[in-house]
Amino acid sequence: MFIIALLRALPSLAVLLCLARASALAESALAAPGAARLRDICLNALGERTGAVVVMDARTGDVLAAVPEDWSRRPMPPGSVAKIVTAYAGLSGGRITSTTRFHCSNALTVGGKVRHCTVPGGHGSLDLDQAIAQSCNVWFYQAARRIGTERILKAWREFGVTGVGKRVDSPERLAVGEEGVQVSCIEMARLVRRVVTLRKRDRSMELVARGMRRAVTSGTAKELAGLGLSVAGKTGSPSQASDPEKRHGWFAGFAPYDNPQICIAVFCQEGNSYRSAVPVAAEVLKGYFGNRAR
Repeated sequence: MFIIALLRALPSLAVLLCLARASALAESALAAPGAARLRDICLNALGERTGAVVVMDARTGDVLAAVPEDWSRRPMPPGSVAKIVTAYAGLSGGRITSTTRFHCSNALTVGGKVRHCTVPGGHGSLDLDQAIAQSCNVWFYQAARRIGTERILKAWREFGVTGVGKRVDSPERLAVGEEGVQVSCIEMARLVRRVVTLRKRDRSMELVARGMRRAVTSGTAKELAGLGLSVAGKTGSPSQASDPEKRHGWFAGFAPYDNPQICIAVFCQEGNSYRSAVPVAAEVLKGYFGNRAR
């Protein structure tokens, strides 16, 4: 009798589930700003900075905003956002795991030149989560020696990036976005969406996403932790070729973490490294999510 009653109830349950799903989608659509409003939000967030902001629907891949149009399509060095791709290349190729640890003492010789990390004295011993969150160059230099140039370049192509070099002299510098790849802001948003769409069925991508979340909760993007949203992302600070002292700024991420609605990419030319891009991302997220973001 119970089974018969259950079978009779199934059509009604299906209708209720469809209605609930439709209600949730309608609520999301009502809460989200329209195209013109979102464009204004992005431009206001960018302010007087030279650069670009791209907002993409995490579910469909539609570009919701790309401002200014010319800058959003201009290839630029990715800086440390490249560590997303390097991490995936190492994990998917079995060269590193989530528990792989390298020690950072602030400096490592790469190509005959001593290169430094951002923390005086170094980060110490880090695993993958911590390395992504703290954006540790020395960790990724060492990981690159295990992963290899070809695996990293192959991963960039898998992420759909077109500006991938055919010849790279240093796997270490490739690993941290210092050479070998140029990425537009639109491509960066697509890159993030690939993380979002594959993480549920690809363990390697899920580990990358987890590191991006930690970058917001306790790493280089922790300015976003107070928004009232579960944001995940990665920062980058590539140097300008003509003047290495001038750092561009990147932020690439998605929100909310457990049920992503949008992917966002922000690039600021000659900004104060990633510190110029993260506040722009914060304003865009607040503008998009409204009362859901404090």
